[in-house]
Amino acid sequence: MSKTWKITIGAISVVLLLFVGCVAIIAISNDAKNGETISQSPTSASLATPLQSKPTPTLAPLSDDALAMLSLYHELLEFKDESQFHSVCYGQAGPYSDWAKRGKDIDDRAGIGLAQETGIVFGELRQMGWDYCQNQGQETEYTQYVKSLMKPRWLAAQ
Repeated sequence: MSKTWKITIGAISVVLLLFVGCVAIIAISNDAKNGETISQSPTSASLATPLQSKPTPTLAPLSDDALAMLSLYHELLEFKDESQFHSVCYGQAGPYSDWAKRGKDIDDRAGIGLAQETGIVFGELRQMGWDYCQNQGQETEYTQYVKSLMKPRWLAAQ
């Protein structure tokens, strides 16, 4: 083999070793950023558990107004399929007018803070009820949309 080939093979070997070394350094660096370390045990080359476990976020308890709104949501889901609701909706003399009044009172009292806590305002819940009323309790694009706005934490309190 000529001297030129030996130098070329040697240069390629050095470049490959440098490349592999760089990849290893980058991988270790990324693992360290994610809180992982290489085990110090000489018998194990596996990754150790993270140095610190991630803290679990602490959620403040739901306000009384948010719990009341959640109760109205569940009430709506209970009566949305009733034929009487489909015929009178929230009419003044109907049995569901009290539901609408309670919701408006909560919304007036709580204001924007309730929307920030729950993801919706009572007007959206009331309109959701109108959609159920007009469509005999069936889901619509709007009812699905309002459900998607609701904050998971709020629904988890069910």
